[in-house]
Amino acid sequence: MRNKILYTLFFLVIFSMSLSAQRCLPGMKGVKVSGGLVDGFHADRMGFYTGIGFDRYMKNGNRWLVNLEYGQKNSSYDCYKIPVTAFTLDSGYNFQVFTDSSGTLFCSLGFAAIAGYEIINWGESLLKNGAKISNTERLIYGGVLNAEVETYLSDKVVVCFRIKERMLFNSAKPWLLQCGIGLKYIIR
Repeated sequence: MRNKILYTLFFLVIFSMSLSAQRCLPGMKGVKVSGGLVDGFHADRMGFYTGIGFDRYMKNGNRWLVNLEYGQKNSSYDCYKIPVTAFTLDSGYNFQVFTDSSGTLFCSLGFAAIAGYEIINWGESLLKNGAKISNTERLIYGGVLNAEVETYLSDKVVVCFRIKERMLFNSAKPWLLQCGIGLKYIIR
């Protein structure tokens, strides 16, 4: 009797050590809110972005993603700061390139297509010094390259650190680097 109990306990301990949460499985979905800085930490041109996103996991931890974002960056002209605001939607695919053995840290690289609407100086074409902005509103489009690190706080809550380089055609700021952090909730 005593041996049966010891064997049972032994197998339970061995079995429980090999168990880990099932993460990044095909079909899993996640909803994410994120925010961060645009083009670095320059005090005179400080920019920010915020957004909401949706991820759908595929094989090998790869995932489709869709993000809806609002961003603002200040441009300098003479002694004025001119806000350049963009509302964008991007959709793309991320490839998982690294995961740790415990399944809590995931690194991925990806690409996306982006489209949106850009507003310069909130549609005001005249500056206070009399200078005129020729095109204050426009459609923008382009591509995105991104790198992301995700770490699981629990089976359903994930913290994401992201760097994105956006190339935008027809934009006042054709190259934008975004660095940010996000919080994702996994929906099974």
